[in-house]
Order: sequence, then C-alpha cells, then structure tokens
Amino acid sequence: MRIETRLHDDEPAAVALRALSPRDRGTAIRLLIRRHHHELPGLIGLAPQSNTTVTPQPAPVPKSPTLAEPSTDEPAPVVEKKLLTPENLQKVINQAKSWQKAVIAVGFLLAGIGGFGASVPAHAADILLDVNTVSIHGEQWARHDLNQINPGLGITYRPEGSAGDWALSVGAYDNSYRRLTAYALAEWTPIHIGNPQGWHVDAGLSGGVASGYRRSEIPTSPAMGTALFRIESPSGMAASFFAVPNFGARASGFIGLQIGVPL
Repeated sequence: MRIETRLHDDEPAAVALRALSPRDRGTAIRLLIRRHHHELPGLIGLAPQSNTTVTPQPAPVPKSPTLAEPSTDEPAPVVEKKLLTPENLQKVINQAKSWQKAVIAVGFLLAGIGGFGASVPAHAADILLDVNTVSIHGEQWARHDLNQINPGLGITYRPEGSAGDWALSVGAYDNSYRRLTAYALAEWTPIHIGNPQGWHVDAGLSGGVASGYRRSEIPTSPAMGTALFRIESPSGMAASFFAVPNFGARASGFIGLQIGVPL
C-alpha cells in the first residue's frame, strides 16, 4: 500500500524544504527519513492526532474536607518538539557533503600511496611535503557544526642522524573553525614497528605552536600537543594521524590525517 503525505504551504517542513535547491532537497529528505524515521512526523509538524475513545468516568465520590489530597487533575506538561528550519536542514546537507568529499579524498590519497610506493625505489626521506586533508571529531555536536575538511600544505624535515625519531614541521591549513592556522611543530616518534626498509609504523608525540584557535576552543592555545601515529611505505610516502582526546563540554577531540610525499 502506498501512502502519500501532502504538505501545506504554511507548514514548517514545506517552508524549510522549499528554501533548498532541488538536489539538496532530495538529499535532505533521504537523510531525515533514514536518521529520524521514528520522530519524523513530529519534527515536520504532522504528528497524528490521538484517536483514543473517551469513556465516561464514574461520578466522583464525595470526600471529607479534612481528607484533602493533592489534585491530580492538572494536565501533564507538553514538551514541544523543535520543528525543522532551513538552517537545520542546511546543516544536514553540509555534513553529508563534507563526509562524501572526505571519503573520496582519502580514497584517492591512499590509492596514490600504494601506487607510488610500488613503483618508486626505496630511499631515506629527509624532507617531506605534507598535505593536510581531513579531521574526524570525537563529539557529535562537533561533527555537525565544525569543519571536517582541512586542506593545507607544509614541510617536514628529519635531521640527519636522528634515525627517524625526530622531525620538525611547519605549514598552514584551514582549521575546524574555518580559520587559517599556521603551525610549527616538533615530532618525536621513538616507537618503530616493522622494517625501516619496508612498510613500518611509527608512534610518538607532536607538539609546538599553532595560530587560529581561541582559548575557549583549545585551552592551551597557542601551544598544541597531539599523539602521533605514522604509516610509512618503502618509498617514503607516509600517512600521519594526529590524535587529541575530548577535553571539555565544548572542546572536542579529533583525529587528523596528513599525507607526506618525499621530496
């Protein structure tokens, strides 16, 4: 059986959906049905009215004035659902587009690592071109409201004789609050798993200074520190993951991905 629901022009859902482009409108409807199918009627103002049959109640039994009891005739408080608005729908659309772009970008970059690593002879990489890509935040509100696509470029230098334990990096990227961040970091990765002449994993810490953040966003700003995990191919191509735990009600942790290309 097919059920169709027609929205009146003055209903909140109709106003919100009409403000979107035809392509975004279809995406919003699919996302809303998939995520909120149980609450969708209430969200768009189409919750069905109760059809319960009212049965007559017996006459109340008179009570003595001295045996007064708390009244139970007061109606229960009604919790009003927040109806959809064009702004809320646009947030859903932007989030979906960000994740699609992130998945496509990571797929191409990882494919490039594998192809480049298979075709280029192994060599020691002293200088890397860093390509900042995406971040995934730990809090749900941050994944909805903050920027997950963080393009940027930088340079990492590994001093001769450090055996891959130490590195210095500088660069800039578009941060999660949609501001330009310039950074200067020192990396210490004393843990090495695997053969340095082949695929291997390095782990350690990264710390330094970064602009573009407020104290309410990062309490230690402009200082910054992260855990660092790096996967490196025989060619010197690397995928680095910078991890920060959640550290407050309005400060979300994240995992950021950076791709290193040997120069």
